[in-house]
Amino acid sequence: IGGSGVILPDALFLGNESILLAVDSGSVIEAHQSSFENSINLQNLTLPECVFIGAYALGSCTAMATCYLPKCTNLGGTVGDDSVFNAITGSTITLTIPTSLMTCNSGNPDGDIVYLDANNTVTIETI
Repeated sequence: IGGSGVILPDALFLGNESILLAVDSGSVIEAHQSSFENSINLQNLTLPECVFIGAYALGSCTAMATCYLPKCTNLGGTVGDDSVFNAITGSTITLTIPTSLMTCNSGNPDGDIVYLDANNTVTIETI
């Protein structure tokens, strides 16, 4: 609370099984590669000011139920599948993202969203 312009470095919480939720007050603007990867108990990620999520950043976060990224304009670095949500399957997830991510890939959703939706029951809320 109270910070600004925070960038979560590569693998910051990699494999941290103690994290149940990560709710930011608006300080985090980027979460780099593998920043939460394999945090298997992470259920709720709320990063209201984050504009960049790196490749594998949420991979294997198999308990994920809510992912709130209303200002994220870059998932994984490309519009393809960069494994941001790698190995998350069979879950029920609410994903909140900017509308632009639903058409950024030549009129189609970002590949990471396509992967998440194809392998889970996803409610996509656009802002």
